[in-house]
Amino acid sequence: SLSCMVVSLATNPWVLLIGFGIIGGVGFGIVATHVVAAAVARVYPGHVGFASGIATSGSTAGQFLIVPLIAVLLTSFSWRWGFAGLAIGTALMIPLVWFVPDDGQSNRSHTVTSQNWKSDLKKLCTSRVFHLLFWSYLICGYTTSGVIETHLLPYASYCGFEPVPSATAYGLLSAVNLIGMIGVGWLADRMNRPLLLGLIYIIRGLTFWVLLNVGTSYETLLLFAVLFGIVDYSTVPVTTSLVASHLGLRVVGLVMGLLTAGHQVGAAIGASLGGYFFTRDSAYDLVWMSSLALAIIAGILVFLLKDDPGRKSLELATST
Repeated sequence: SLSCMVVSLATNPWVLLIGFGIIGGVGFGIVATHVVAAAVARVYPGHVGFASGIATSGSTAGQFLIVPLIAVLLTSFSWRWGFAGLAIGTALMIPLVWFVPDDGQSNRSHTVTSQNWKSDLKKLCTSRVFHLLFWSYLICGYTTSGVIETHLLPYASYCGFEPVPSATAYGLLSAVNLIGMIGVGWLADRMNRPLLLGLIYIIRGLTFWVLLNVGTSYETLLLFAVLFGIVDYSTVPVTTSLVASHLGLRVVGLVMGLLTAGHQVGAAIGASLGGYFFTRDSAYDLVWMSSLALAIIAGILVFLLKDDPGRKSLELATST
């Protein structure tokens, strides 16, 4: 809320950098899907995929409702009113959070100490499972928050579409995203998860081919929104389920935090390179082509995992 308010009042680039890049970076990082997924995994250990899919789908539901509204504020008033509206809306959510019970507390088997934290981190650094999930999730950040959430609307404008139709397409993407997260979360509890996650990445990669061929066709942009929406944030419930089963429920919060940090590194690279490529080439082709290739690589990495790890190595190693 504070970040959006500072941005709405910004009068020079430094205020914008501090408000959005620093204050916003901390705020967006703290309130993110990994915190929700970790908490839900503790409460519903037998249905991690489905439960985390439902819980984290709220982020996409918010985009479905808010992005078109922000577009109206932008076209009717100014970008400052758009950020001010976000600041007010976020502030109104604060009292609601106070009424949410911390049910995960009852599932904590021991007190976390700095020694446990360091030991867990050391084991994760040598874990093949962790590295496969980490690097694939970093690529996930590149292909979602990095290039799509940052550059899709500018690309739509580049193709000649007005702000409201462009935001409507993004809202459609978010609506389908919600369905995809819940549906894939349900599947994650019932089928081979590395196969499911790998297919999600590969299908996501192929959707960028559709984006490359949008041209001036609004129907093609809507087709991309539907296809990409299905495989956008649907990686979250499957990844959370794999973390819980392969690395242990006790460390799911730490692992999801590390994976999300990697996700954001990938997002930063995607956002920055996207801007650089467009500035250099006056086109987004290289942005979408790199995303296509990287998403397929992420799928191949995930295919190297086994669905049944045999034992929860980290959880068992530190349970005493």
